[in-house]
Amino acid sequence: RLRATYRLGSPNSPSTPKRRCASDGPGNRHSRDGGTLAPRRSPARARQPAEGVADFFALSIVNFRLLGGDGELQVIGDWVTDTARGMRRHRYDGSYPGTYGKLGTVEYRQPHDIGELWCATMMELIRRWSTRFGTDRTYPLCWTLVLDSLKVVNTPPSLLDARDALEEALDLLGDTGDLNEEDLETARMLFWETFARFGMGFEATTNGASLEGIVESTRLPPRLG
Repeated sequence: RLRATYRLGSPNSPSTPKRRCASDGPGNRHSRDGGTLAPRRSPARARQPAEGVADFFALSIVNFRLLGGDGELQVIGDWVTDTARGMRRHRYDGSYPGTYGKLGTVEYRQPHDIGELWCATMMELIRRWSTRFGTDRTYPLCWTLVLDSLKVVNTPPSLLDARDALEEALDLLGDTGDLNEEDLETARMLFWETFARFGMGFEATTNGASLEGIVESTRLPPRLG
């Protein structure tokens, strides 16, 4: 088990001394998953989606276990930091303020901050799919989607590369029969509506995995209207 003790007076230390992230389920899970997806010595640009994927799995695994319980967990490390927003800049709720066009600004330059935008997008996708497919079905579908996307994504990936890999993985859900034709098209529409909401719509662009040349878009693919 991970045993990282925070002490008062150290950089970024929480207000309460000696709180252990091993006691915080999502925080501990993020540390394991993030290191697996992109080792800490990887270039920062390679870790952009990985940090978000780690947060996504940490939260979604807990939320799946909470179905019918105390509602959706939307923060990482709130127990560790003793703050309502936890270890991230914002809660992963439906009003998350970041969009793709903010990447490269002061708030969105570090891997954790960029990954935060990715996790917020995936959390919103779960909410939207849940309204159509139900929560019991949605969580396993989203986990399969993300894991399959990691097998085909370009490296080092931009968030748009990661988005495109997710859509490729979405097609696999249709090929394997996890989604029938009608459900696949519904899932695809909700997928693009979600990414458009965060500025990663059809016409969004970037210069590879760098933070240069980023243009956000809220448009859907023409075939979806």
